[in-house]
Amino acid sequence: MDYDYIVVGRGLTGSAAARHLATAGLQVALIGPEEPRGGRGLAQGHRTHHSGVFASHYDEGRITRILDPNPYWARFAQRSIARYRPLEDITGISFYGEVGHLAVGQDEGASRDYLSALQQVAADLAVEVEILDQRALQARFPYFQFYENAVGLWQRQQAGYLSPRQHVKAQARAVELLGGCLINQEALSVGPVADGVQVETAADSYTARGAIVATGGFTHASNLLPQRLQLTVRAHTVLLAEVDGADLERLWSMPSLISKPYDAEAHFYLLPPIRYPDGHWYIKIGCSEMPPIADDLESLQKWFKGPGESAIADRLKARLSQILPDVQFPAYWVDTCVTTHTPTGYPYIDRLGESPIVTLLGGNGYAGKSADELGWIAANLLQQGQWTYDLEAAHFKLRYAT
Repeated sequence: MDYDYIVVGRGLTGSAAARHLATAGLQVALIGPEEPRGGRGLAQGHRTHHSGVFASHYDEGRITRILDPNPYWARFAQRSIARYRPLEDITGISFYGEVGHLAVGQDEGASRDYLSALQQVAADLAVEVEILDQRALQARFPYFQFYENAVGLWQRQQAGYLSPRQHVKAQARAVELLGGCLINQEALSVGPVADGVQVETAADSYTARGAIVATGGFTHASNLLPQRLQLTVRAHTVLLAEVDGADLERLWSMPSLISKPYDAEAHFYLLPPIRYPDGHWYIKIGCSEMPPIADDLESLQKWFKGPGESAIADRLKARLSQILPDVQFPAYWVDTCVTTHTPTGYPYIDRLGESPIVTLLGGNGYAGKSADELGWIAANLLQQGQWTYDLEAAHFKLRYAT
């Protein structure tokens, strides 16, 4: 065997799984292409001429926080966030901005239920939060303009944002420091062989005792699995708004924000100013409008290279003007990515039949903040050969398409 274990998929969860395997003293290979190079490193400029697979971590901003209405996802996040600083220290790669997180809603209907669920999770996990009424919100965050009867939950510590691009780099660097191998190639097939698995790329073939497949939205497009799963790929359009000068200075301590008023169509999330590879600072805003997209290679490539949905981008621009009415934005960029969803709302972390192949698929739009813990679960399952995690295995079982 060339390695003890191979991880196919060099994104947030795959790179985390590889690091946890390497930390256990195992010989690990992490296989997957690097981000396409060239252009501004922003929006579509660096993607136009790329002919292979893409990944949604080609970005600098993801919200991270423990507050979540789902107690399992909150726990995944809490355990992941606890490992952020140690990983930065080990690798010298910074990816975490602890600016805090603000969840805002209204005291009625589903919005009230959302805030109540957050409060319950905070109590269960001993997370310190502050409850702010509309007057307190405006006093604490004067640059925001909130809607009528707004109520906020403010998590100051263990929350803010992370750079998914730098987080993946840190995980991969840790793999190397622990003696693992990075293979900058696309996997063409993953399958069982005598006493293990074999992974084929265009350039070579690699064998190991077992493997993890963490290939995100391109899983079916790459035909890596013997059977289709119940996975839905959804398309995201996000807006990046440039800030500079006095506005940048005023918003320097801005937290990440999730806004869920009683009107579901008005939901959005917002990230503070973050420096992108072109040297400029951008605020990122997105929403829950995520239409499904065909998961064949051509459709996914077209989406990643394309301009996104203009109607969604226009609505995001309007929401940005409402929440930050006094900020001047000299430039806007529209970006695209995808998320992969399962019927259970939890990832597929399960053995593929009787083979020594473990899946790590379906982040359901929440894996960014929780990737480290999800990688740990998959790595542990692969090593132990059985489920030993402290949450029920049934939530993570594979479901095949009929």
